[in-house]
Amino acid sequence: MENIGKIVIAKDRGKNLGYIIDVAFDFNLLKKIGYYVVERETEAEFLLLNEDIENCKNDYVIIYGEEKLQFCDFQREGLVGKPVINDEGILFGNVQKIDLCNNKISKIITDKCEIFAKHIDSIKMDCVFLHSSRRRKQRKKSIVMKHDEIRVKIQSSQTFSAPDKITLSPSFYLGEVAKEDIIGFNHERIVNRGEKITKNVFENVKKHNKLNELFFAIKK
Repeated sequence: MENIGKIVIAKDRGKNLGYIIDVAFDFNLLKKIGYYVVERETEAEFLLLNEDIENCKNDYVIIYGEEKLQFCDFQREGLVGKPVINDEGILFGNVQKIDLCNNKISKIITDKCEIFAKHIDSIKMDCVFLHSSRRRKQRKKSIVMKHDEIRVKIQSSQTFSAPDKITLSPSFYLGEVAKEDIIGFNHERIVNRGEKITKNVFENVKKHNKLNELFFAIKK
């Protein structure tokens, strides 16, 4: 999704405030309200509202000052990666991408199908619910099963949008190659330059609290 990974700059001091790791939604309104920003050194997370962004069209996200970031004292909840099910317990896949129109969700794309927002009943902690089976006929007309060429197109976009979890879950890193060494707490090398990121490598990096370093190591 656009803007994920971009550096946030405060215009008043020119300070690097961190980078965007997720999109912030109001799930009741199915609306994007801003972004979540993580400070690189401390890994503290902040909420940046849409109205406080001055420019995000190019390489950086520009805001006026550091005070525009609101400290997150709550559990961040993302949408990408959530399973989509109906009231009968049928799985329609896991969310891979969200299409927006005027900051409102117009469509969600899973690894199985595309679902228009009007068929979303609610978005909860661990899953997305579709409307009841009484509207199944209408829903089937708007749930378009993807062909291989569409699936390939979605996968090709994963170089700039986290594929399963914009929250930077293991699936964001797995298969990527580190372009620099990463040093752990005891000054041992926990990732070698040129090493492919596996689940074991990811878990070791996480244990050393070096996920930010890993993020930039694979983005270089």
